[in-house]
Amino acid sequence: MSAKCRHLASRFGAVVLFALTCAGPSLGQLPRDRSSPLDTYRAMNSVAAQQTEWSIRVQLRAAERWIAKKATAKAVDCLNKAKAIVDGDTSLSKARHRTLLRVIDDRLRVARAPADSTDDGTLQKQAVAEQKRVTAEKKNADDKKLQQQLENIRALQKAGRNADARALTRTLAREYPGRREVQVAEQNADIMDQLVSARQFRQEKQHRYNAVMNDVERSALPPIGDIEFNVKYWKERVQKRAKNGVKYSPKELAILRALNSPITAKFKNSRFEDVLDFLRTITNVPIIADPDSLKKSEIEDETQVTLNAKGLSLRTVLRYILSPHGLTYVVKDEVIEIVTQEKAKRMLTTRAYPIAELVQGFGFEGMVFGPQVANFQMMQNVTKIIDMIQTSVDPDSWKVNGGLGTIHFNAPTMSLVITNSAEVQAAIGTGGLLGH
Repeated sequence: MSAKCRHLASRFGAVVLFALTCAGPSLGQLPRDRSSPLDTYRAMNSVAAQQTEWSIRVQLRAAERWIAKKATAKAVDCLNKAKAIVDGDTSLSKARHRTLLRVIDDRLRVARAPADSTDDGTLQKQAVAEQKRVTAEKKNADDKKLQQQLENIRALQKAGRNADARALTRTLAREYPGRREVQVAEQNADIMDQLVSARQFRQEKQHRYNAVMNDVERSALPPIGDIEFNVKYWKERVQKRAKNGVKYSPKELAILRALNSPITAKFKNSRFEDVLDFLRTITNVPIIADPDSLKKSEIEDETQVTLNAKGLSLRTVLRYILSPHGLTYVVKDEVIEIVTQEKAKRMLTTRAYPIAELVQGFGFEGMVFGPQVANFQMMQNVTKIIDMIQTSVDPDSWKVNGGLGTIHFNAPTMSLVITNSAEVQAAIGTGGLLGH
């Protein structure tokens, strides 16, 4: 047997051994499977490709750590090892070979580039300033449109067309959730409706008065200790939350974890697509760009990205890269999809989270406080919960911080109505701050 044949036989045997020991029982049963030799070869080739991708990912992560420490020689050494792995591999497709080599060449270019003053945070500040400018312009346009609609509502109410005014107010509430002007308009519409239905209100007055007096008498009962808890009530609440919780697939949970994982990478005049390929490779997470969104944002083949990320989460890195172009991302169908901010706004989800037991015990079954607890204290508790959510759960995603998400308290149902992305809802809901 020639030396070349012995080399090929040795490599084939190593791939088979790796597949049998690491890929699980499905490959361990290949000798007994009746599949064709071609199917067997494809299965082993797939295992070899996964091993190659893993080896390259290890070298890329190591190189980024050395780049962050300005250890150019060590970073170049890691990238050369990664390139050698790609050059010597036969399991990956030609297209994947080209993509990986392009990513590695860009990493080598960045690693060898001379250091400049913009690497110490200036670029991040410029990106944040640009994002604020774009957000301010969009906010001004939205404010002008909102003011015109509010003028239309007042004109309809003046003309006595309360039903039309109410319909327009509801439309604005859906388009601008959380805006104080819209809330005031809703309150005014409620007052108009209350005036029209005053007769029905008087009929119910006595019934409601009796109910309120019963609650007042119950609240006057002295508690046992500081707070009296109803164990049965709380048990039912926990079971209800568990039953109604949103379920996420393993892939979606993996994506949500990856968005919180730290990334250390340096990009200097790197192509937009090369940066996305690098992030896909180093995180092993599917990142897809919507072609229509890229076209609207004028993203071209030569669009460049410059960023020095040191231990930033993947979600923060994506925002730094996408915000200057009016883009953002959403988690949808088990992938991270890059879309325009307008399209992302239409893809947000809205959920209501009951918080009565968290903010007030006065007059509610399950927790009985003394009569000194007032509505003022309840609203203080609501404000604290909202502030906690907006500062601890993806702060940049909320409208008060320049994002798209909104949150407000609905007093009649004692619930927080939250509009945000699926990943933020996951952090707040099931297993999160307001989950069971």
